[in-house]
Amino acid sequence: LSWGRAMMKGDLKVLVEPRPDRAVQVTLDGSLDAHTFDRFRKTITDLSALGALWIVLDLAKMIYIASVGLNFLVNARVMQRKAGGEMILVAPQSQVMTILKMLGLTEVLVLAPPTAEAWEKIRDGIQPLP
Repeated sequence: LSWGRAMMKGDLKVLVEPRPDRAVQVTLDGSLDAHTFDRFRKTITDLSALGALWIVLDLAKMIYIASVGLNFLVNARVMQRKAGGEMILVAPQSQVMTILKMLGLTEVLVLAPPTAEAWEKIRDGIQPLP
């Protein structure tokens, strides 16, 4: 799934890359705000409904996040944990990281600097099926 067009404020590209073991990488490019939130929310809830347990959310190209997006990230992580999985945020830009720190969300969300480290954390947490 991929959405978006020429990047402007209020635009967001969402790229979904399936991985093995019920895992997926979601890359956000642009602004997560009131205009783009529904697309993002639908992507994450659809992935969860389809059985994705392990979500790596690459934020390296996300330039802005509104409160509605922050709230959803916390709730989506809770949802993934209840399902037996996890959601890890990767490489937020400095302005996004500042917001996460100011609101104390670095204590409730799992962050990893590079994408490879996030997948390593997930691999360590995936238990073999009986």
